[in-house]
Amino acid sequence: MEVVWAYDRDHRQHPFIVLSALSLREAGHGITVVSGDYAPGAPYAAWADFSMQRRITHWAEAAQLNGLGRLLGRLRYNTIDLWALYLRGFRRLMRQPTNVIVASRPEAAVIAFAAAKLRKKRFVYFPFELYGEQITKASPWLLWAERLILRKADAVITQNAERARVYVEERGARTTPFIVHNYKTTQPMKRGGKLRPALGLPQGQKVVLYEGLLIPGRWLDRLAQATLHLPDDVTVVLMGREKMGWRASVETALAPALASGRLKILPPVEHDELPDWVADADLGVVIYDDAVRNNLYCEPGKLTDYISVGAPVLAPDFPTVGPVVRDLGIGVTFASGAPEAIAAGVLQGLARTKESWRPALDAACAELCWERQVPSLLAAVTGAPPMAGGDLAPPEAGR
Repeated sequence: MEVVWAYDRDHRQHPFIVLSALSLREAGHGITVVSGDYAPGAPYAAWADFSMQRRITHWAEAAQLNGLGRLLGRLRYNTIDLWALYLRGFRRLMRQPTNVIVASRPEAAVIAFAAAKLRKKRFVYFPFELYGEQITKASPWLLWAERLILRKADAVITQNAERARVYVEERGARTTPFIVHNYKTTQPMKRGGKLRPALGLPQGQKVVLYEGLLIPGRWLDRLAQATLHLPDDVTVVLMGREKMGWRASVETALAPALASGRLKILPPVEHDELPDWVADADLGVVIYDDAVRNNLYCEPGKLTDYISVGAPVLAPDFPTVGPVVRDLGIGVTFASGAPEAIAAGVLQGLARTKESWRPALDAACAELCWERQVPSLLAAVTGAPPMAGGDLAPPEAGR
């Protein structure tokens, strides 16, 4: 079976699209990704019809102009260049040999759904975010279009039972969503520590690490403030790419913790190198605010980044992550976003030695792993009955 996956961003930056493509290929299916980037050396085909490079170039050129020239350049960026990008993607989807079309973002799903219906192909909607439930403003037109897609799609895939309920009960999904959790390959591994040497920390210093995007909508400012309620032998590290003006929005909250020397902010590292940095953490942090349901019903891939290298987890007691952490005994949860509550969670997690967490973490690696998600992925994409281990009907919330 031939599968085409439409994603209007750089797909190599999304680990679960890459994992899905590799799993489909390993199962004997042809897979072509139509996204914003190519995939040199990958065992699947990729076309960059959704590349943003042309738009970015025109935006940079417009920034050098003044007055009317700049205005026209920005108008071109938001109209002609944008339409051209999706037209190129649509043309590729219309002519690429395939039996199934999968799409992940609503913007790409609109044209992918149209192509699938025009070509009478199976269409699978596999979003990774609850569109309209995020911190960024949603398009009313796209919200309407997504509801139409959910009512007509041959299959829908989502990350947990809470999100599945939203799609079925509130947005009218025609089919029961398949559950494919955001769990990476999580075989227990021994990795070298790079974080402590990079920061010059002594072995006795405990490290509390958050790795991921540094953006608004996550209680990172409160995690920073929690540093002031921790003893001097605890260092909190935020490691990731800063976006959406995050630093400026939380500068006042960060200042005291940075001045104390016990809050460190580091740039991101390549994904393949990430385990060597995470391995130094005594506690790995999952943190979002509870202002939107995309966060409240989160499915953090970093959970498996932590447990695979033996780092226990600190997470908010949200419906989809709190029960996992507690039931598997892989860390502690905090009940509110108050800095004091976060600090109390940190101290609870650090009260045990890192090695004492290891048996539960190793056992969790066998459950919270990508390999157990593959049967549901294959069933959703191919339309075949779910294989052993596939998850179709929404299970108990959060699992």
